[in-house]
Amino acid sequence: MIMNGEILAALRSIFRIGKVVSTNPETCTARVQFLDADGLVSDDLQILNSKTLADKDYSMYDIDEQVACIFLGNGPSAGYILGALYSQKTKPNESSQDVWAKEFKDGTKIRYDREEHRLEVTVNGDTDVYVQKDKTISVDGSVNVEAGVDLNFNATGDMNVDASTANISCPEVNLGTGAAQGVIHAASPCPLFGVFHLLPSQTTKTAL
Repeated sequence: MIMNGEILAALRSIFRIGKVVSTNPETCTARVQFLDADGLVSDDLQILNSKTLADKDYSMYDIDEQVACIFLGNGPSAGYILGALYSQKTKPNESSQDVWAKEFKDGTKIRYDREEHRLEVTVNGDTDVYVQKDKTISVDGSVNVEAGVDLNFNATGDMNVDASTANISCPEVNLGTGAAQGVIHAASPCPLFGVFHLLPSQTTKTAL
C-alpha cells in the first residue's frame, strides 16, 4: 500500500528526528532542532521517563544528542521526546542480547549479563551507600576486597564477622585509637594478662 503525499506529509509533521540544542534540567525538558525542516527549533519538549510519580526516573540528554520526537499536530510547541537514537557516529557500547548496561561520560559503568549471571559496577570516583535498616549480605562463594588506598569500616553499633576461617594479611592492624595497645604489627610483642590455658591443636600456631 502506497501512501499519498498528504498522508506522508502529515506523518512527517508528527514524527521527527532531530538533535538536542538546549536543555532545562529543572523541568526535565529539552529543545530540538530539525534539519529536515530548515533548521526549525522546537519549544521545550517533555522528555519521557519510565516513572514520575511515587517512583521517579531522571535522565537528561546531552547537547547534539540525536532524538526521536512526536508532536500532537499543533506545531513544534506541543510534543514529546520519545528517546535517543544510535547512529554511525554514536554506536552502541554493547553487542549482546543478554546484556543491560549504563555507561556514563566519566567512565562509571553498570553492566549486567544475564547469560553469565554477572553484575559489574565500575565507579570512577567516590561512592556513598546509605542503609537505613539492618541488612544482610550473603555470598555463597568467595569475597575479595582490594583497596588501593584506604578501606574503612565504621559502625556506630555492633559489627559482627562470622566465618569458618578469617585470614588477615597486612603489615599493621589498628584495633582502635582508644586502646593503649591498639596497634599490632610484625614487631609487636603479644602481652597476655590474667590466668589462661593454652590447648595446642592443629589450628594453634606459635612463633618463638
